[in-house]
Amino acid sequence: MTVGAPEPRPWVIFVLREQRTPSEAFDFIYDRVMRRLVELWASVIGRMLGRPPDDPEVILRTLTVVGQLAFFRRGQGVVLRALGWPDFRGDRLAKVKDALWKQLEGAF
Repeated sequence: MTVGAPEPRPWVIFVLREQRTPSEAFDFIYDRVMRRLVELWASVIGRMLGRPPDDPEVILRTLTVVGQLAFFRRGQGVVLRALGWPDFRGDRLAKVKDALWKQLEGAF
């Protein structure tokens, strides 16, 4: 999520628009991609919490984790500028991974 051009690709812009203002396409995107990812993550986080993956608390915590991870792609410009970094390569990527792991450890 940290590698690649800082500008979003057209399909990313399309998906973001569908999330904000759903059309008929949103059902397809959600059912075919997003739901499956949420269910996968929720099964992992549910196991960590000792709760079923369809528990609302598990789903909420799953979405907070996914949101944190996604920000490093969607908000890449903000992150790089705030840190004064040119990119997420080498030691910088290691620092991002370390910070995210610490965040996850603290959440559970």
